[in-house]
Amino acid sequence: MQSNPARTVNLDEVGELVEQLERDLAKARDSGAGLDILRAEVEQLRAALNVAQPSHHDVQMGLHGVRTRLDEVGDDLKSGALTGTEYLTRIGRLLGLG
Repeated sequence: MQSNPARTVNLDEVGELVEQLERDLAKARDSGAGLDILRAEVEQLRAALNVAQPSHHDVQMGLHGVRTRLDEVGDDLKSGALTGTEYLTRIGRLLGLG
């Protein structure tokens, strides 16, 4: 299922999601390649949010990237308040996928 390209995302919610992901990633015990890539995807999403006028398209693409990486690493984020599955659900909702 594809997201509607004209759909805008709630940038405040995405910002909160990024902050929570960053906290959980900092707590993650493993530093394998999958989590390192996820950290890079989260950094890229934060950069897309931190420009003067964030592009909803760039933020959506960043969310898709984070979602893909989360799907790959599974529930390796159980150390934090949310699991990988819960993040996937939240991102899907932000993208209008569920």
